[in-house]
Order: sequence, then C-alpha cells, then structure tokens
Amino acid sequence: MSPTWSVAAGLNAQLIPQNDMGSLIASLRAMGGLAVTRDRGSRASVPALVVVGTGDPLLPQSRDIAGWWPGARLVEIPGVNHLDIISRNELIGTIRSLVSR
Repeated sequence: MSPTWSVAAGLNAQLIPQNDMGSLIASLRAMGGLAVTRDRGSRASVPALVVVGTGDPLLPQSRDIAGWWPGARLVEIPGVNHLDIISRNELIGTIRSLVSR
C-alpha cells in the first residue's frame, strides 16, 4: 500500500532537516546525469540486476529497462512498494534467494 500524501508530507518534513541542504541540492542537480536511458543502457558491458516490488509505481519502467539492458535480470518481489525495497532489512534475504534461483 502506498503512503497517503499526508504521510509522505510528514515523512518529508522529518527528513529534510536531517540533510545537508547544499549536498541535497547538488545531488538533485546531478540526477539527470545518472538517468538510465535506453541509449546508455544498450551500450552497457556489465549485467544489471533490476529489483522492483509488484506494488511499486515504477514496475512498468523497471520491466522495460530489464527488457533492453544487455544481460539484465529482473527480480519482482510480490506485494512490496518502492519504499519497502530500501527500508525493510528482511527483504535483502528475499532478494538474495530470488537471485540465486
């Protein structure tokens, strides 16, 4: 289940003061250079592991990337959303077990 706007706003209000604003702004400005594009990815010489939850709004994009990235492996974790992937430690074991298949 995705968080409501009020929950997201509350979380954002808690996290922003803990960040170095200059570093945060520099990171956001650099994001465009880190974008995974079809042109960049199709020339990749390393395999990629694309891990996404079935409840993640980026699931279609993740499937798309895994479809054109050379040597990519897609791992979908049932019932998991975008934040769960990075915030639930127990998912690391799930990801490892799915990857080892």
